[in-house]
Amino acid sequence: MANSLLVRLQALPWAAKEGFAMLLDTVTGAPERKQAALAYVKAHATAGNPASVLAALDDFGRNRRFLMNIGDEKGPLLEKYIHQAGTHPRMLELGGYVGYSAILFSQMMGRSGQLVSIELNPQAVNVAQQMVEFAGLSGQVDILQGDSHELIPQLSGHFDLVFLDHWKNLYTRDLQLIESNQLLKPGSTIIADNCGPLFNPDVYLNYVRNHSLYTSTYISAHLEYQTIEDGVEVSTWQGS
Repeated sequence: MANSLLVRLQALPWAAKEGFAMLLDTVTGAPERKQAALAYVKAHATAGNPASVLAALDDFGRNRRFLMNIGDEKGPLLEKYIHQAGTHPRMLELGGYVGYSAILFSQMMGRSGQLVSIELNPQAVNVAQQMVEFAGLSGQVDILQGDSHELIPQLSGHFDLVFLDHWKNLYTRDLQLIESNQLLKPGSTIIADNCGPLFNPDVYLNYVRNHSLYTSTYISAHLEYQTIEDGVEVSTWQGS
């Protein structure tokens, strides 16, 4: 609790800066952030080159406007888990935003991998689809627009990997829904972003750390493009 409070206090200057930037954008009529990121990628990245798209998004998020992507510090820390998923991995993502993680993980999985991304915000879906298409990965990524609670039961088959990066208070609910719809298999890996003290998702962490059918580990890092402490929880499903 004390560490969580300290981190939140340390994050106040960044939060204030972000709040002012959002207000300034509204007053000046600046382009919406997701659209601005897409325009920046198209101007500074190479079509068909996923790495250049990610680099442009990292540059935009670090030097222009904050983007809630997994980012270039936490992302590479997860590569070994992606490679452990096998030669034809299938991945489910909850929370697609501008398509950063879909591009990152698809690139890590290789051309034989497939990723299903669920995103509630229709504007984000539109941007993510264009971003993925620009990166040349449309054939590997299927982006679905809608509520995760409604779309998860419509899915079928098993997923080798699940990436949680939407509303933190929905992590537990949606993971339980994934379990009850039998979308996991023994060895399936669940990766949950933003599990550090700033977000403090105690309900989710208590669930995966105390569940008899999960083994779970925490990877400490920083909030994307910041020096604020954050982390990723990686859990492996041991059920049938």
